[in-house]
Amino acid sequence: MSRPIDTYNKKFDFSWDFKGYGIRTRHEDFKNPDSNVDKNYPIELIKYNNDAHNSCFTLAYFNLDDEGYELKSVGGRLFDEISADDISEIWAQLQAAQKMLDAYYEACVANEKW
Repeated sequence: MSRPIDTYNKKFDFSWDFKGYGIRTRHEDFKNPDSNVDKNYPIELIKYNNDAHNSCFTLAYFNLDDEGYELKSVGGRLFDEISADDISEIWAQLQAAQKMLDAYYEACVANEKW
């Protein structure tokens, strides 16, 4: 299995907000830092529950496997929760996050850090 990104050191960061959505690096220090649950899913697409942005739920996340990172939907939430008017802007940012993760993965493979 590939070596996951260490998001706990806060050096790996991706943050973007658009209307009621966000793409962000997961920095959940209150969880067990030895758990692979957060480290293998470093970036997620969320939808805020309110205008204050103090509550949200995950629509999709990037998953680490032996070939790198790939986007995974949480059930049908990508289709159910994103409006047709917003999908092109969100998709462009998901592609940017994918490029960043691909570059990170390739650099680690090239430096034999996996």
